[in-house]
Amino acid sequence: MLKHTVGDSVTLQTDVPELRNDGRILWKFSDKDILIAELNRANNQTLFYEGPDGRFRDRLQLNQQTGDLTIRNISRVHSDVYTLQITSGKKSTCKRFMVIVHEKTVSGVEGDSVTLNTDIEIQEDDLVLWMFGPEDCPIAKGETKEKISTYDYADGRFRGKLNLNYESGSLTITNTRTEHTFINYYCTKKKLD
Repeated sequence: MLKHTVGDSVTLQTDVPELRNDGRILWKFSDKDILIAELNRANNQTLFYEGPDGRFRDRLQLNQQTGDLTIRNISRVHSDVYTLQITSGKKSTCKRFMVIVHEKTVSGVEGDSVTLNTDIEIQEDDLVLWMFGPEDCPIAKGETKEKISTYDYADGRFRGKLNLNYESGSLTITNTRTEHTFINYYCTKKKLD
């Protein structure tokens, strides 16, 4: 089991010093065996697949010598089982990895301000969305520097306490209270249509 923090890069190692010339490697994601990367030494071809929801877009890298898979800037959606299949000649081997991605921990003193940083690069046409709680309720949204919305949450615990910096994606909670404590703050971004 591999445990990593959101934003890390994780490398899944094949433990093969060097792939043979007729070797082929397939990397699959989840128990549904979704193909995400393929290395075929016989025809010198490397292919990456972003997954049905695009979660691997621009995040994957394959070591051409060993077939090790690196996933850059991981997030919670990358937590799952990964399967490695190596075929060389008539021999085929499989190896499974369990990757668990957890959020970064931020602590503070009650009454102080706490800033949650994203460590993601925000582009001009990105939608920045901060979520809270087990229901993943939106608490802050930024569409542009001028179009930022904050939400009080159902019980009003965030009323007047949130400041979203659209350029960095960071969210500041002012005058924190114990009611703001929860493991599930997270930020996501996507392109605006």
